[in-house]
Amino acid sequence: MYTLCHGEDTTTFFSSGADGMVVRWHVNQTDGELLIKFPYAVYSLYQFNGYLLCGGSKGELTIYNLKSKSIEQQIQFDGQAIFDILYWNSNWLLAHGSGKLSILSELWTMEKQIQFSPKSLRKMVNYEDNLFLTGSEGLIWQTNKQFEILKSMKAHNESIFALAYNSNQEILLSGGRDALLKIWNHFNLVQTINAHWFHINFIALNESQEYFVTCSLDKTIKLWNAKNNELLKVINNEKYEAHQSSVNKILWIGINRFISCSDDRMIMCFEIQQK
Repeated sequence: MYTLCHGEDTTTFFSSGADGMVVRWHVNQTDGELLIKFPYAVYSLYQFNGYLLCGGSKGELTIYNLKSKSIEQQIQFDGQAIFDILYWNSNWLLAHGSGKLSILSELWTMEKQIQFSPKSLRKMVNYEDNLFLTGSEGLIWQTNKQFEILKSMKAHNESIFALAYNSNQEILLSGGRDALLKIWNHFNLVQTINAHWFHINFIALNESQEYFVTCSLDKTIKLWNAKNNELLKVINNEKYEAHQSSVNKILWIGINRFISCSDDRMIMCFEIQQK
């Protein structure tokens, strides 16, 4: 399984992966509802306002109507994977493997495309009037609402797969192929942490921004204190009977609970027990 996204309420979420199956799950149930079966891998999902957008491995975007349980529209892009989808500033944003950012209207008509990189765009996060993007070139870009580049920097020597913004601390967190977790304050490097043995695939902050979680190709999940970046817990298969393969994404489903998905085809739910 490659990705997860929130459902229409706090008890539901969606998953997709290499098998092309998009499934709706209820947090407290072990059986899911198959919504769509694609003949290709689905790398990205985003749910908003009754629609589920699915980004395929060869540039296919599918808009699924959750109310009617039917495909509303399908758009074919340039043949490169859609790695991330974001709704921001009344636009749908798609990060492509070709290094392009597609900007679509609320009705999914193309507004513009911007070539950010000769390599893949991998992750987008927004905060207020700013958009942050990153990808396989090791760069992080900051844009305004008009998608004009305000700043850019070489943050890692290799691909950046994971990006998060802590608005309480006003810092960016980045991680990727080099297994390093980096903390940035207004594009100034604050701290570098040897966080994992292999690729960091995702970084996720909880709603209160008290904790963040990283997950990795090294099969582990790590829980961190978001105030001081202190490592609090390592979750691995040896100690907790957790994932047996690469952990690809984390999704918080409350302040103290999160779910994870992995190449081992498992979804797991974890709860933080407050002392």
